[in-house]
Amino acid sequence: MHRPAIFAIALASSAAPAAAQQLRGFGSSTAVTVGEPWVLPKGVTVLEPLVSQNMFDSENCKNADEKEQRNPPAGETGLVTLCLPIRYERDPFSDPIPHTVTIPQGLTFIPEDRLKYQSGFNVRKITVIIKPGQTILLPISVTCINPNRKSNTNLPGVFYKIGPIVKNKQMEEVFQMTAKYEIPFYDSALGNAISTIGRGNKSQIATAMDILRAHMETWPLAKP
Repeated sequence: MHRPAIFAIALASSAAPAAAQQLRGFGSSTAVTVGEPWVLPKGVTVLEPLVSQNMFDSENCKNADEKEQRNPPAGETGLVTLCLPIRYERDPFSDPIPHTVTIPQGLTFIPEDRLKYQSGFNVRKITVIIKPGQTILLPISVTCINPNRKSNTNLPGVFYKIGPIVKNKQMEEVFQMTAKYEIPFYDSALGNAISTIGRGNKSQIATAMDILRAHMETWPLAKP
């Protein structure tokens, strides 16, 4: 006699939208981020461990042939500031063709002490060309995904390693939405949206996205 009511409750439960979930390694999660590995061109490696640097002192992560100061660093301005050494182990005489290396959106950077320091997340694709036998020092500034942990922004010498590429449908939408814009150096709205998506609170995500859209109205278009 009570089966129709029970059946109706079951239908209502199955029709309810699933709650957003916090991604592993984001927010207060102590787990390691999960995703695809970053596959580099043959012969190209990243020399680990990576070391944090003062974001206003890129002179410590500068190639010998560079004359001008590199400020701000490549990528979205965030609280995880690193020096990325990229090496192409090839003989320039027998194999003179350079490689294009792309640091993908969603690539994570994990501190050796990940319970103390913030992990990083790259939100803008960065492309560099590297020649055989060359090592490039690339200062990058990526968004943090653990705001409750310690920042390395003005704390050089914190060791990091390359993590996986984290893919998420909402993040992909944000990447596409913002791709044609230049992000002002001090504007953290994009990084905040990504961090909030990772933490998985649906109402906070909606608020963060509204803030991002409002900020985008003032952003200049990217140069072709």
